Amino acid sequence: MCGILLTEINEDDMGMITELIKNRGRDCFCVKQYKNFLLCSSVLSIRGCVSQPIENQNFILMYNGEVYNNVESDTLFIKEIIDDSLKKINIPLISSKIQDLEKNTKITISEYNLSLEQVKELVYLIYNRINEFENEMSIVVCIDDYILFFKDDIGRKSLGLGKNKFFISSVKYDIEIDSSFLYIYRISSREFFRFKKNSELLKIFESRSKHIENILKNHKDDYNFLINHNKGEYSRNDTCSFYKNFINVQHSTNLKHEEECSPNSKDNDFKCSFALNKNPSIAFNFKGDDKSVNIFLKNLGNETKQSISHEDLKSISILDFLLKKAVKKRLIDEDLIVFFSGGIDSVLITLYLHLTQNKERQIYLINTAFEGSFDRKNGKLAYLALKQKFSARKFVFIENNLCTEQIVKDKEIISNLISPKKGKMDFNLGVILFYSSKCASKFGKISYLGSGADELFCGYNKYKNNGEFRSAMFFDLYTISYHNISRDDRIISNNNIEARLPFLDTEIIKFTLDLADSAFIFDEENKILLRRLLRFYGLEAISHVPKKAMQYGTGIFKYEKEIHK
Repeated sequence: MCGILLTEINEDDMGMITELIKNRGRDCFCVKQYKNFLLCSSVLSIRGCVSQPIENQNFILMYNGEVYNNVESDTLFIKEIIDDSLKKINIPLISSKIQDLEKNTKITISEYNLSLEQVKELVYLIYNRINEFENEMSIVVCIDDYILFFKDDIGRKSLGLGKNKFFISSVKYDIEIDSSFLYIYRISSREFFRFKKNSELLKIFESRSKHIENILKNHKDDYNFLINHNKGEYSRNDTCSFYKNFINVQHSTNLKHEEECSPNSKDNDFKCSFALNKNPSIAFNFKGDDKSVNIFLKNLGNETKQSISHEDLKSISILDFLLKKAVKKRLIDEDLIVFFSGGIDSVLITLYLHLTQNKERQIYLINTAFEGSFDRKNGKLAYLALKQKFSARKFVFIENNLCTEQIVKDKEIISNLISPKKGKMDFNLGVILFYSSKCASKFGKISYLGSGADELFCGYNKYKNNGEFRSAMFFDLYTISYHNISRDDRIISNNNIEARLPFLDTEIIKFTLDLADSAFIFDEENKILLRRLLRFYGLEAISHVPKKAMQYGTGIFKYEKEIHK
């Protein structure tokens, strides 16, 4: 995990941002100069420390995140991808060797006089090659007269731009970049260009986007920036708009858009196809399908064969397989840390970490809440149930108590980290994640969260009694980077912790988008697939825990007046 900052040298008010960048990676911090820009990068070493920015005589790279490809360094892997991509567009490499320059050094790289078409081809090649693997990342590449940057397709890692001046940063920016696009900035002309990604996942998103047009129109003051998404246009919006040379499409011709790119994806362990807009038509090369269904039927506790359809049972067994796969690819051979409320999502993450991790490893359950709150009581009960059911594993329950006096002291830094979000709910959630990650840093560098489960499996109470709940769910997934996970990444990373989000695995997302409505709500129970998984593994009592929003479960809502006075 890393912090990224690229800013013009004449900007003299970036000190606070630089300090926040340092906090994201305390194993290494470097500042380099390229042309009229300062490049600052910090590194939290997960697979071995590779200092950034990486520079050779061809380009400069800053990268944050993970590519799950089982190599020693995903940073060096991306560096090699860029080398190979340059060769493919017939750009002669001067030297691919990384330059071991001192900190605060001015970097000189080769001048290729690249055309925009060449750079466009290059950014597609880099993106498509990375996207052959599951990834959650953001990247900035400087080459010739251009700066290339983009995020993964879901937007799991924070990256944004300044609105009134040009800078790219992991923190304290004005506008979150759209994870559906690849971006190019031409330095000499100060022009932005963006090109639409065309991965399989984003094709699915685009095919479903018509279902949320009414939601966007009904909330146009809040979501105006998304209304023209499929046209590659943005509209000005006080909270989500690029500065005038970039985003104000009505008055600028500098923003150009390309509709297509050629996907180049590979399946990992199995092949699957999803029939869009059908309920459900899933073709998996999934061994033992009916056998798996029968096993699930036998172990589903109080639910009977009559109450669960064969298709729903098949869905449960496939989800079990996909969750194991998603968690396993994100594992590290160390003790594990979970942000643990005791709710369905965090218990399932803990369960699948237990099922896939070496039995000698401990699992720390960080329960951040006020004493006496719902999450504290429920967290203890869930911990005891896990401990009893899986006695061979050592679970460690950590009571991480919130304190209003400390929250008031940390109010400024938490507000800076949630920025550009400003609402009380964002602040409250920021508080929980800030102190959870601070506590987690005592035990390791990686934490696992249940983020995305509500959007994917119908967890929010607002979905109940909503005849168009699938559209509402898709809208929340569609905007999850803007609303939730980029904010969460900024907060958690500040305490030198990398967040991993197994529910937001690409294959799980594709799978849920093709499920029938009956897979989400049954007899007034939402998240029914997840509840049935818990019952299958003998955690019947936990499976009945009601949904409680984080600010209510932790009890922080009771102290808002005291905190914000």
